[in-house]
Amino acid sequence: MSATTTVLVTGGAGYIGSVLIGQLLAGGYSVRTIDNLMYGGESLLPYVTHPRFEFYRGDIRQAEDVATALKGVAAVVHLAAVVGDKACRQNESPAVAVNRDASRMLFNQARET
Repeated sequence: MSATTTVLVTGGAGYIGSVLIGQLLAGGYSVRTIDNLMYGGESLLPYVTHPRFEFYRGDIRQAEDVATALKGVAAVVHLAAVVGDKACRQNESPAVAVNRDASRMLFNQARET
């Protein structure tokens, strides 16, 4: 992968995603992230004016959002998830929809792109 490659980071507003975005940008990559901002987006503020950063507010459970986010990317780092045993038990249906179903859809769409 060359430094001009565009990388999609799902769940980029999360702690790991926001740190990774900074590292990718520092490495010369272009970065697009998709996040529904369920937990806020403050972690993305340092990047909003960066010329190689693109934010897409969307939900990885929505096929159209995923298709839009995947356009023109060469690599995907999938971090969008309902995280933690407690959160998954308390939100079982959304956890399955995001962690399993949306991950499969993202994989399938990325493979076809």
